[in-house]
Amino acid sequence: MMNPSFCIDLEGVRHGLTNGVAPEMRLFDLDDDVSLTSQDALVTRKRGAVQCPQFGKESSERLGPPVTVNPSGNLTTPRASRGFFLGSDRHVDLESTRSTWRSEFHRDLNVNPPTKSSCIAPSATIAEDGALGHVLPGVFGKGPDDIKVEDKALLVGALEYDGAEITEVTRVHLEVARIGNIYFSQALVKERIEGRGDDARRNGFEARRGELGGAGGLVAQRALRGNQQVAGFASNAKDIPEEADVVVVGGGSIGSSVLYHLQERGLNAVLLEKDQLTAGTTWHSAGMLWRLRPSDIDVQLHTYTREMCKKLEEETETPSFTENGGLFIATNKERMAEYERLTEIGKYFGIESRVLKPHEIQDVHPLIAVDDVYGGMYSPTDGTIDPSGVVTAYSKAARKRGGRIFEGVGVASIETEQSKTTNSKQVTSVTTTTGHRIKTKWVVNAAGAWANNIAAMVDTKLPLLAMKHAMVVTEKIEGMHPGLPNVRDHDLSIYLKTQGDAMAIGGYEQNPEFWDVVDPSFAFGLFELDWETFGQNLEGHLIRCPAVETAGIKSTVCGPESFTPDHKPLVGPQPGVRGLFNACGFNSMGMMLGGGMGREVATWITEGSPSLDLFSFDCSRFHPETVEDPKWVIDRTHESYAKTYAIVFPHDEALAGRGARKSALYDQLAERGCFFQARHGFERPGWFVPPTDGRKADNAVKPYDYYGAYADGGWRLAPSKRDSPDCPPDIPKNEDNTYLDLVEDELTFYWPKNHEVVGEECRAAREGVAIFDQSYFGKFFLRGPDAKAAVQYMCGADMDKQKLGTVTYTPLCNERGGTEADLTVTCLPDGSGYYFAAGGNTVTKDFEWINRVIEQKGFDCTLTDSSDDYAMISVQGPHSRALLEGLITSNNDLSNKSQPFSTCQELSIGGHDVYCLRLTFVGELGFEIHAPSAYAADVYKLIREAGEKYEAEHGVPVRDAGYRAIDSLSAEKSFRHWHADLSNADTPLEANIGFTVLSKLKREDCPEFIGREALQKQRAEGLQRKLVCLSVDDSNVPLHGMESIWRDGVCMGLVRSTAYGHSVGRSIAYGYVARDAEDGKVTNKWLEAGKWEIGDKGAKHPATFHKSAPFDPTNLRVKGKYDEARAQEAEAAK
Repeated sequence: MMNPSFCIDLEGVRHGLTNGVAPEMRLFDLDDDVSLTSQDALVTRKRGAVQCPQFGKESSERLGPPVTVNPSGNLTTPRASRGFFLGSDRHVDLESTRSTWRSEFHRDLNVNPPTKSSCIAPSATIAEDGALGHVLPGVFGKGPDDIKVEDKALLVGALEYDGAEITEVTRVHLEVARIGNIYFSQALVKERIEGRGDDARRNGFEARRGELGGAGGLVAQRALRGNQQVAGFASNAKDIPEEADVVVVGGGSIGSSVLYHLQERGLNAVLLEKDQLTAGTTWHSAGMLWRLRPSDIDVQLHTYTREMCKKLEEETETPSFTENGGLFIATNKERMAEYERLTEIGKYFGIESRVLKPHEIQDVHPLIAVDDVYGGMYSPTDGTIDPSGVVTAYSKAARKRGGRIFEGVGVASIETEQSKTTNSKQVTSVTTTTGHRIKTKWVVNAAGAWANNIAAMVDTKLPLLAMKHAMVVTEKIEGMHPGLPNVRDHDLSIYLKTQGDAMAIGGYEQNPEFWDVVDPSFAFGLFELDWETFGQNLEGHLIRCPAVETAGIKSTVCGPESFTPDHKPLVGPQPGVRGLFNACGFNSMGMMLGGGMGREVATWITEGSPSLDLFSFDCSRFHPETVEDPKWVIDRTHESYAKTYAIVFPHDEALAGRGARKSALYDQLAERGCFFQARHGFERPGWFVPPTDGRKADNAVKPYDYYGAYADGGWRLAPSKRDSPDCPPDIPKNEDNTYLDLVEDELTFYWPKNHEVVGEECRAAREGVAIFDQSYFGKFFLRGPDAKAAVQYMCGADMDKQKLGTVTYTPLCNERGGTEADLTVTCLPDGSGYYFAAGGNTVTKDFEWINRVIEQKGFDCTLTDSSDDYAMISVQGPHSRALLEGLITSNNDLSNKSQPFSTCQELSIGGHDVYCLRLTFVGELGFEIHAPSAYAADVYKLIREAGEKYEAEHGVPVRDAGYRAIDSLSAEKSFRHWHADLSNADTPLEANIGFTVLSKLKREDCPEFIGREALQKQRAEGLQRKLVCLSVDDSNVPLHGMESIWRDGVCMGLVRSTAYGHSVGRSIAYGYVARDAEDGKVTNKWLEAGKWEIGDKGAKHPATFHKSAPFDPTNLRVKGKYDEARAQEAEAAK
């Protein structure tokens, strides 16, 4: 069987354009001696000749063989003239599946149906005046210099003469717009070729392009527009350079955006696409853009994408964005509260939105049923991105800036060399499938669902899986038109978008079908839709839009999409491989994030860090052990997919992928009623279920049950094994899931059920003793001849004269002065090196960052990750010293003289040697016991037994406590949480921890350290933005982050982190406020002079500004001076 040729009926086109009847296309296979008859034309392929009577020529005239398309979508033909030939009357169903072929074509034409992978239509052109048939014969036989602009405008396909490609002509394909079912092109392409605009035609396209977009056009759009990109932007393989600054792999929305932004920064970048631009996921994307998100980072990235679509349309005259608005539907109070929170975010970013009552929803979209609706939210400036349009625009603009794009060129291998100082390796070159080798230090992996194929080339893995994600396009629905907004009903887990006079419907079902064996040649393929899988979505659509039930199905679109364990993209440097930069796993958000992510990737590569806090997207947010565990990745990815539209509650917890990493204390904590939270794959204590609850014995996380989604149909987890003995079994839903019950108790935007339980743990820390298992922390040892030089260079604090046994809290800054990490560095008492204690969620990131600095500077030292080798037991509170001293079996004590604050000593507890650091993250007298994991459980047991005895004897609370209590206690003390109120985009000076770097900056001989110049400049010029601490005057207002901050009636910022202060009896919020340069600096005087409010769900709450910590501002408790502290607190209470 040959590959398909494409035929379109000229007479039908003329008739259709004249009478408003849509011309149709047919795609079919031609065997060597097969004749096919249609109502309009007789096309016979015989010994390489084609007779086309409708061209007005004799049937024997040889025009050349028809163009064919191979499975990868490339045009192929013998060494002769190329062209497309017209003549057909049938429609190609957008699905292009074998079943469609059998039902519509096999019956009538008696030809064998093609394989799905070959159902790719090449570019086609329809001349509006029907002149194409007359021009083609005149064009054939001409040399390259003889072809006029008018010929190019009407030429279909590519031309070859004596095997020599005419680059200019072959790259001219017509920009074809699908408006309804009619295909226009000639004027637009002439506009491109001649470099002149045609406002009338352009405006006409502009007015109707809402009917385009997404996968609605699908095969037709891919045929008519997608390949236009290929012909317009491909470079010859012979032009592949020997060297490039960056090689981008993948020609979708992300890859093309990355290329553009790299060129904007002056880099020499190359994009390799093994098939054609838009291949993979981009071409069938729904393309909806929603700007109001629970994350301010997402909002900024989506907004930038929208702006870039408009900017590039002006530059390239390629439209890609339709502003048809976005509508959210809520069916319950909690969902409505979430939408009200989103509108609050929009106030800061200037995004228009409004909350709607049920009857107002139908004013915006009359087809929406509202009988069961609680309310809604409407954002009129949301809209739809045309996938092929946006890729076209980025590609044009990138080439204009010197970027080079090579289609039909894949990556065969990535070469690396081993680091001389660490266990990492560095990218050195890329070898293409055409045999070319490109020397480079950077490879951007934008390969989408195929990204793991690229990662495997350097022996690494990504936590990314492909799923079969579907959308259905209806027939015409009365009342539908392009001006209606896209709709999301999160509670039904569905979305619908305008598709001209039809509707495209989809959603996120609970039982998705994984694509467990990824086909590398599936560039433009589609899967047969499993209606049982999609049925959950369809049921929701019938509820929300009853017109769907009677509309009929025009087509189905089921294509591959990549998903990750937390529904966030994988972006940033690949751990352990310098120069491999990921930009993949976009979870159906590639269109929305494309522009913003392209900018951030380019910034990250050129400056060493993104301009925004992208830790939520950073590949290093996953621990290597979880990435290497296939079941962990599958389970967490399923849960994140199934909960795509779940309400983003502040205290929600994952049920999948639990128990991957545990503390040595895990079993004892579980027995004592610990409710665990999973962070970075680690089971850390969240809070403790009190004995009176009655559920202590069964609160451990049960094996993941996929929410019962695969109680029937476990094969969907691995479809390739469906008929084999290895097929995944059906998985019944767990019975009596106490852990899930406890989670659901906390799912609210108001006070959670265990609010007072956490308060009791806080009270223990303030009045008696609280015992925290902080084994979750990262623990690194740095040793070697250059260890001291390394810490002095990478730390913001001055490490030059630190004595043995001192512990220093320090930021690690980037070149812009932003804070890449905040941690403690201990100068080991025995002088053997340094001991780092880093936040548990950033263990992998911090380890990688420190190692990169060592490599870049060539320091002769070694960093060892000992995170799993040590447990960390933090004993905090006024009675912590008294409790611990009775357990010490060495000749040490914990007095202020023997162990002042911020020092470390080695001692023995119960005969076990440990490091004891006098530190606190809760603002009390406290000590951290860092014990080897081998006997840490014994140490904890001794402390707990002593605590129970101490509580009985002294009448003070001694309790286990978790991270929920830490959040509250640390908020009262103005302690920072990295990635919450401190990030790579915030300097220590802005974050009010300037004391950590001033010891260096004030030195006349200020030593070199990362970020020095930026921090010196900022210190000299003053601050334009700063972190503020506010507390809500009303004690009954819960906050959860992303609330708006108002000063004197003007919205100045957003809340970044918050917690309820149980000691001060009110909610505490931290957020950055900024001023424009012309308005002045952010000074303490300006902050103290303002009237502050916090906006939440439409209401504004008066708030108090705190220049110092709301609780114990002079740190008397930390110093152990409790008599003075209590006197101060009593005075403040008056």
